[in-house]
Amino acid sequence: MVLSNEQRATSNEQRATSNEQRATSAESRASSFEQQSTSAENRASSNSSIFFSPLATHNSQLGTRHSKLAT
Repeated sequence: MVLSNEQRATSNEQRATSNEQRATSAESRASSFEQQSTSAENRASSNSSIFFSPLATHNSQLGTRHSKLAT
């Protein structure tokens, strides 16, 4: 089957549009992944402050008690 120049041009345009849509879709997935990563980092940061802040306070209190006992 021989395609006319017009058919070839149309076919090329359709391929270009399809490639553009694929690129846009990939960008959207990358953006979504970035948002998920940021969200996970924020949760991790929040969790570490929840768990480690009381622990640091507790440890500093133990240090204070220990120094009082030593005197």
